[in-house]
Amino acid sequence: MPGTGSDVVSPLSSGAPVVDGAGAGADSSEHDRARDQARQLWADLTHARAAGDPRAIASAEDALFRFYLPVAHALGDGVVGRSVTAETARHAAELGLAQAVLSWPASDDGFLRFASRCITTVLRHLRTSPAGRHSALTPLVFPPLPGTGPAPAPGSHSAAGAPGASA
Repeated sequence: MPGTGSDVVSPLSSGAPVVDGAGAGADSSEHDRARDQARQLWADLTHARAAGDPRAIASAEDALFRFYLPVAHALGDGVVGRSVTAETARHAAELGLAQAVLSWPASDDGFLRFASRCITTVLRHLRTSPAGRHSALTPLVFPPLPGTGPAPAPGSHSAAGAPGASA
């Protein structure tokens, strides 16, 4: 599958996350390669979802997660401080990234901005938790996907019983 292994180009360059194709001090050909690779990875996920093959879907989602992992780690490193360790911050950032990859429709357009918001949501929660500890029991509300309206209230259920669905 394209984008797996050592040929992966990171969307992170010169220590600065690439947002919508712009980065600090990076060579434009590197950005072009990263953008092309992101598009290919999203195309792979689209094909896997269309085929309905769970293993191919998981593989494509994993490849996207690994591709954007340097961005998540950079955002996590930004909250390391007195009450938040680097390991805890990076783990929290990975949770936000995983949520973003799993919930985003298959297109790279706008994903990095959405993923950054998901990661920031988890990191903000981490910084406001006692002693910087993330509680799995505390529900997090992630930003809504574009065009889907506001995020549901934690624990809300529809008449059909689906969490977060509108009645």
